[in-house]
Amino acid sequence: MTPGKLDYQKKMMDISPFLRSQEQINTDLSHHKAYAKKLFFDDTKAIIYERLYAQAKNQPKLLDAAAQSFAQLNWYFFTGTDNLSAQQVEEFEQTTGFKALVKYGAVSANYAQTALQDNNMDDNSLTIEY
Repeated sequence: MTPGKLDYQKKMMDISPFLRSQEQINTDLSHHKAYAKKLFFDDTKAIIYERLYAQAKNQPKLLDAAAQSFAQLNWYFFTGTDNLSAQQVEEFEQTTGFKALVKYGAVSANYAQTALQDNNMDDNSLTIEY
């Protein structure tokens, strides 16, 4: 940040070198990126289990696939990795989980399109001049 300008860049950091020996045995800390992704997926999947349970409770595999697809969709968007190719988007939209999300009204196809191909600006850096 400087007078009249704010620069932001997303950075990832390996915290392993900073862990004390006692902390290194905690895999949530020593493999924090994987832990954070699992936590994000678990929390996000819970949303779909809640939304679709009444409609798909007798189809647990379909419910699991829908929850997994929703978590992946949101992971792309919230991590700034939402720049999939047209072919990758088409493949994602053909998955059983995505089709269930749309069929049962958990997401619209338009939402998915913007979450998979958000190309209006760079999600990993930003400059604001004021």
